[in-house]
Amino acid sequence: MGLAVALGFTGCSSDAPKTAAQYRHEVNAVCRAARRAVAELPKANAADPVALVKAARRALVDQRDAARSLEALRRPAQLSRAARAWLALVGRALNAIDDSLRAQAQSDLPAAERANASASKLVLEADAAARALGVLDCATPPT
Repeated sequence: MGLAVALGFTGCSSDAPKTAAQYRHEVNAVCRAARRAVAELPKANAADPVALVKAARRALVDQRDAARSLEALRRPAQLSRAARAWLALVGRALNAIDDSLRAQAQSDLPAAERANASASKLVLEADAAARALGVLDCATPPT
């Protein structure tokens, strides 16, 4: 889901109305910075489930920080409804990821699998909403 950290990113400081293009530019910048920050996190040993959960938690913190930065950006009126809907999906996806990590930490595999399925569905929906909004850097890149 192209969610990530916007370290040091600040929203528009002007009181002038923001255009859709300006908003998309700022949102994409937050998502690019977040993607870079998550990519730079130390990699966990794939054979160590505890280390994997710990690494995923660090990434989740960065993604939540980015989501807060995105929420703080002023939206132009014509994009407000779509942006709110997209960010709500992002928040729900992050919550499902958190649920999965919590279940994994408790060795509750069935709960982790349910949360993973929910997170996967929500990430797909959030990606579609990001693409429709025109913030392509915030959608999961195709593999």
